Amino acid sequence: MLLKGISNLKETFQVCDLVAFYDNTEEFRRFAILKKGKVVRLSHTLPEWIKDKGII
Repeated sequence: MLLKGISNLKETFQVCDLVAFYDNTEEFRRFAILKKGKVVRLSHTLPEWIKDKGII
C-alpha cells in the first residue's frame, strides 16, 4: 500500500508548479523544493523517513 502512495505522490509532483518538503523530526525545517517536478533545492541532510523512498 505504501508503494502505491509513493507512486501517486510522484505523479502529483508533475502537475504541481511548486512542492516544498518539510520535516519536524528535530526542528521544523524545509529540506527540499521541487518546481514543475524537478528538484531545485535539496538539503545536504535529509530526514531518515524520506531516504531511499525514491520520492526525491
